[in-house]
Amino acid sequence: MPQNEFNRSALLDVLSHLSLGNSVAEFDDLLFEARVETGTFWDLYNDKVDLIPGSKGSGKSALFQLFVKFLHPQMLDRKRILLAHGVEAQGNQVFQEFSKQFEKLDPAAFQNFWYVYFTTLINEVLLKNERYTEYFHDCHEEIDEFREACRTARIPNVQAPQTLVLS
Repeated sequence: MPQNEFNRSALLDVLSHLSLGNSVAEFDDLLFEARVETGTFWDLYNDKVDLIPGSKGSGKSALFQLFVKFLHPQMLDRKRILLAHGVEAQGNQVFQEFSKQFEKLDPAAFQNFWYVYFTTLINEVLLKNERYTEYFHDCHEEIDEFREACRTARIPNVQAPQTLVLS
């Protein structure tokens, strides 16, 4: 067998087993190990920002996966930062289903929607989740004030379990 044939065969074998990762970062099995710690990553990690704007493909979902899947326990235990999220990694069907209604809202109504949404998220993720009870053991007065403000603003207190609660 000629030397070139052996090398070509070996090269094809190596290439067939080579994985360069998933073209969509948040689906990559090596996302945590191969992460790039950008300025945005460190801004999130150091609690300097809460929302990350960006166009499709800019890495928002990869950051979401990194923090929710890998860094959530570390953020809570070491930095006392709770990562509360209201959507799943692949987006939220509710937002997709109501996108036409959202387009019809004037800016004030759209802003009010987000106030209600975030208030509900706080209630569901923080106050109803037994996992975080220990962090709020001395905050009964503040929690009562929050709940009263929700009642006054007529924000419903949903009794059924929500998908918003972190597992």
